[in-house]
Amino acid sequence: MPWLSDVETIEVTTATRDVEINGVAVKEGQCIGLLNDHLHTAGSSPEEVILTMLNQFTLEDFEIVTVYWGEDVTQDEAEQMVARIETL
Repeated sequence: MPWLSDVETIEVTTATRDVEINGVAVKEGQCIGLLNDHLHTAGSSPEEVILTMLNQFTLEDFEIVTVYWGEDVTQDEAEQMVARIETL
């Protein structure tokens, strides 16, 4: 039976300032990835950040991957990202 502690949350957003946290150097405006609310990675695009983060998991260990997207992402872009995730 899965427990809430088994859930991993990945968020992708845009950095609002230059910062270095946990050894991750970020420039304002850069895409960043948070893992369970902690800065984890930075990249040039949301796709790069998502794939970098997901490649660090053994996805077969998870039953469900749920994708939510915001107003800056179209349905088509979200579906393309889901298709990429399904190939991992």
